[in-house]
Amino acid sequence: MRGFKPHPALPFAGEGNSYILLFMVKYKQAVKDLYKAEKALFEEFKKIHDLYPTDRIKFSPEFNQKGKPILALIEATEGRLCGHMLNGQYAKFSHRLSEQFREEIKKTYPYIDFIGVEYSVA
Repeated sequence: MRGFKPHPALPFAGEGNSYILLFMVKYKQAVKDLYKAEKALFEEFKKIHDLYPTDRIKFSPEFNQKGKPILALIEATEGRLCGHMLNGQYAKFSHRLSEQFREEIKKTYPYIDFIGVEYSVA
C-alpha cells in the first residue's frame, strides 16, 4: 500500500495494517448499528440504567432483568466483530478491538459491567 499515511495517533499505524485500521473504525459503526437495530430495548434499559447508581440495592433486580438481553446483544455483536480475527494473523489485535468496542458501549452505559451483580442487605 504505497502512499498509505495512517494517522500517527493510531497504535497500529504502518504499512500493511490497513485491515486492522478498518476494524479499528468498524467497532464504532457496530455500536451505532446495534443501538439502531434495538432502539426500543436500549431506550428502556437506559431508564433503569440512569436510576441504578442512585440506589443500587433497590434497582438491582430490574437492572439485571432488563440488562441480560442487552448484554447478550452486546456479546453477539462483539463476537461477529472480533470472532473471525481470533485464528488469523491478526489474533493479537482482537483483544484490543474487543476492549475498544466495550469502551464505546460504556460511553453511553457506564454501569453495563454491573449487570448480574446482586447485592445483599447486611
